[in-house]
Amino acid sequence: MKRSRLFLLLGPCVSAFIAIVASCTAGTDSKSLKAGTGRYYQPAKDAGDGSTLDGMSLSLDADLPDVFFEMPRELKGPGQALQVLITSYDLESKEAEIGKFNGSTPAMKAYCADLMEDLKASRARAKALASKKKVALARSSMTQRMVFESEAAINHLQNIFKNMWNDAYISRRIDTANNMLRVVDDELAPILTDDDYKAELATVREELDKRITRAEAVRNGLSEGTAEGMFEVPGDPAGPLARDEEPAEGPPEPEESGDAGP
Repeated sequence: MKRSRLFLLLGPCVSAFIAIVASCTAGTDSKSLKAGTGRYYQPAKDAGDGSTLDGMSLSLDADLPDVFFEMPRELKGPGQALQVLITSYDLESKEAEIGKFNGSTPAMKAYCADLMEDLKASRARAKALASKKKVALARSSMTQRMVFESEAAINHLQNIFKNMWNDAYISRRIDTANNMLRVVDDELAPILTDDDYKAELATVREELDKRITRAEAVRNGLSEGTAEGMFEVPGDPAGPLARDEEPAEGPPEPEESGDAGP
């Protein structure tokens, strides 16, 4: 009898407690629990106002330490830097010789012949500078990569249609000169820092700019079907023969053939 009375007295208390808990948790079931705790995440309190969470500042405006990672340079010293120039001249000379042999227009052949002469002078100047500075030339991973890229370009040119060859070749010359300009500024200039080296790099930049301009003129001439200043402007063609004039007898003299390359 006493035990039944105890249950009767506890029943209303338990019901009241359940009602209170339900009212406190109403509307929070859709929110996620804060990680590592048993309470619900409260943005305004935990992070939204820039306060701290577990001792760490969550403000987006908080000062963060500046961390810089300097990448190691690929070239080690003036010897490798000058070798990059010499390697570029050797590779371009080889490609210029191929262009002179395979170019199908006089403008292309004239351009490649001039390029070979320019590269020969540039190479001799770089070698003289290395001798003056008593620098031992040394190859590097960059020169190996340049050789690989040149061989890949030559293989590509050997496997394209003849009617696309001139355009592909002259585009290669423009891209090569532009890439070399970037190498000069990004890789060589930080290493070749004294006055003699700076003067040489300034000359190299001027030469590369001129080669790009010349190559672009040839490319424009190919697209327009003109020589673009690569030849002397022909004189006025001879007028028609007078009525009382007769052509000279005898077979016409054979025309001289152009240089077909090596």
